[in-house]
Amino acid sequence: VLRSIENKLGIIAIDGGQFEEGFDMLQSSAEKNYAPAIFNLAICYEKGLGVKKDEKMVNKSFFIDLFTG
Repeated sequence: VLRSIENKLGIIAIDGGQFEEGFDMLQSSAEKNYAPAIFNLAICYEKGLGVKKDEKMVNKSFFIDLFTG
């Protein structure tokens, strides 16, 4: 349940312009192997939301999401 809440709070923070805080919440949720958060992290890396753009991390996150989702 916690990982789902962290994911939702991360999305809310990003939608509210608090990119770093949102990224941190998503990362915490993703570290608990929550597939939606892993997918959302990939989007953060792709768009540079709360983190520097990083295509390697985008690909890695999408790959991990495939096998955890």
